[in-house]
Amino acid sequence: MRERNRRGEGERLRADIVAAAERLLATQPVESLSLRAVAREVGVTAPALYLHFADRRELVWAVLERQFGALTAATAAAMSDSTDPVDRLRRWCLAYCRFGLQQQGHYRAMFESWNAERVDLPLAELPGSALHHSLLTAVAACGAPAEEVDELATLVWAGLHGLVSLRINKPSFPWPPIDQLVDGQLRRLMPRPPRPAHDPRPRSWVRQRAPDASRYAGGRPLLRRQDSNLNHQNQNLRCCHYTTADRSPS
Repeated sequence: MRERNRRGEGERLRADIVAAAERLLATQPVESLSLRAVAREVGVTAPALYLHFADRRELVWAVLERQFGALTAATAAAMSDSTDPVDRLRRWCLAYCRFGLQQQGHYRAMFESWNAERVDLPLAELPGSALHHSLLTAVAACGAPAEEVDELATLVWAGLHGLVSLRINKPSFPWPPIDQLVDGQLRRLMPRPPRPAHDPRPRSWVRQRAPDASRYAGGRPLLRRQDSNLNHQNQNLRCCHYTTADRSPS
C-alpha cells in the first residue's frame, strides 16, 4: 500500500491518480477502466479516489486534458523551427499523426470513445479547444479565404483522423508512408498561398487553383478542345437536320 500523504499533499495524490489512469488507458479502452483498478495502480483504497474525482468520467476528463495538452505542445514544437506557413501546416499534421500512432491507447480515448464525450459543453471549454485553434491558425496562414478556414480545417482534421485511426485498426493493410499520405491530402485540399518573391523553394504538394482554361490535355487547353468538339458535333447535327428536311419523298 501507498504511504499516507502528509497534510497538504492532496494535490500530489491527485496527480498520481491521473498518471495511473493514463498508464492504464494506454493499454485498455475507456469502457474497461475501473476506479478500483486505478486505486490498485496508485496503491490506495478506492474511497481515496472519490476525494478527488466524483466518478470515472471526471477522472478520464483529467487524463484527456493532459493528453490534449501534450498533443498541442507537440504540434507547436513541430512548427517552431519553420516560418513558412505551408511547411508549418505540414509539420502540424505530421506531429498529429505521429502522436496518434505512438500513443494509440490515449488517441482512442481522445477521439474514439463515447464515454469520454461531453456534449453539454461548448467547443471553447473542451480539452481540445487549444489544439483546434492552432489548426485554424495554421490553415488561415496558408492563404485560405476567411470564409473557408473553418471548413478546410475540419476537412484536414477529418483526413488526419482517418489516416491515424485506419492505420491503428487495420495494421495489416499495406499503408504508404504517413508523410506521403499527408502531402497528398494537403495537396488536394489546400489553396496555394502567396509566395514571397525571394523564396525560391517549390511548394509541390500545395494545389494551385488555376482557372479552367489553363487545364491542358494533349498540349492544348482542355476546355477549348471540348468546345471545338461540341461545335463540330452541332454542325454535324445541323447538316443531318437540313439533309433530312430537304430530302424529297420517293
